[in-house]
Amino acid sequence: MAGRPVVVTVDKDAGVREWDVATWRSETLLALPPEATGIREAHCVVVDGHTLLVLGVSEADALHVWDLSTRGRVAGPLANPRVTVASGIRTVTTPAFHRVVALDGRPVGISPTEFPARGLAVWDILGERRLRWIGGVTSGWPRAEVGEWDGVPVVALTGTRRWRGGERSRVRLVNLRTGTTIEEIPLPARAGALALDAGGHLAVGLDRDVLVLRHWKGHPR
Repeated sequence: MAGRPVVVTVDKDAGVREWDVATWRSETLLALPPEATGIREAHCVVVDGHTLLVLGVSEADALHVWDLSTRGRVAGPLANPRVTVASGIRTVTTPAFHRVVALDGRPVGISPTEFPARGLAVWDILGERRLRWIGGVTSGWPRAEVGEWDGVPVVALTGTRRWRGGERSRVRLVNLRTGTTIEEIPLPARAGALALDAGGHLAVGLDRDVLVLRHWKGHPR
């Protein structure tokens, strides 16, 4: 924050604290209100120059958002996208989000879903609505990372697909704005981990090896 690399920690007793990575000095940014009990997840994201804290709490399975730059509450309680109703049974799975990112001037969360089908939901946190749903998850939960690919905000997903008579592991890059697949890259082995940075580098953990891909003139290399 303010051009400095920091670590933000959240504790129901100590509140929200900022730790300067260079000096390891800490400062209390804000105290949590009584309703912020049973912290399930915390995400920081920079939106239009403001560092927002998205906090998931067990009380009413709700989300709360604070602006750490002004130390004021932005919104909350907000709807949790992982609270679903299926066959008359209310089910809650936590955490709500795999990642929280800035998209077109608002914080959005990437949320694994099982209802109505297995996939990933792109959730407008402040608007309390699903922007789109990304399907194609066939077996097990995919590894997923969010970043940029050729200047486009994407989510990278692992999975398998029938490829020339057999099943092949793959990485699928999906445009977060449109939900369309922009790249599908076959892999020589099953992916165990993913990392995607803003510079267009995609690192894939394959058994004992690491494969690094980058976008080059319209094609991954």
